[in-house]
Amino acid sequence: MQLRRLRHALVAVIVPAALVGLTVGPADAAAKAPKVPAPAKVAAAYPHLAGVTPATYSGKAQPGTCTPAKVVKGAKVSSASYTTAATATASAPYVLVAATRFKSAAKAKAYLKGAIKVAKCTAEAAGFTMTTAKIGFKLKGTDQRLGYSSHQTIAGTAVSSETLLARKGEKVVSVTAISADANVPALAPALQLLKAGVKTAR
Repeated sequence: MQLRRLRHALVAVIVPAALVGLTVGPADAAAKAPKVPAPAKVAAAYPHLAGVTPATYSGKAQPGTCTPAKVVKGAKVSSASYTTAATATASAPYVLVAATRFKSAAKAKAYLKGAIKVAKCTAEAAGFTMTTAKIGFKLKGTDQRLGYSSHQTIAGTAVSSETLLARKGEKVVSVTAISADANVPALAPALQLLKAGVKTAR
């Protein structure tokens, strides 16, 4: 029961929150969405995910309930979510990595600026209570960075997560790690994967 509820939380809240309110439209081969790291790169940062086949999406981004349409109009997004049969913990979290190409650097900048507000709106719209705290980090070769931890609760189920986002020009890469308890996953693996994601997105 706990695992089923956690998986629902991952799909219903963390994924759209990590994508900052974006939803993915039908697959579009011509969309040229930026790439995300290969499973081997994910496993290098999170060894417990070795051999896991991710759920992947790629295509045109659509604004979510909490995201201004003008910010995401024309954006292309790719994402890969990694879950296991075991309940996620801070030391063995579920992971989502995403990469979005906006129509301009200005729109990408606006996307990051409103990320926490939109993530909280998305969670609350799904019925969760959510609190956040900013996380500072550095990443060379990027123009803008944002990190935050969050705690969500609904019907007695607690979910904690950590999200790191980095912008390089018109592209934004994000990594979210989620655990099924009050403990936030470690920063180092997420930062390692984010670094790989920035290099991969093109």
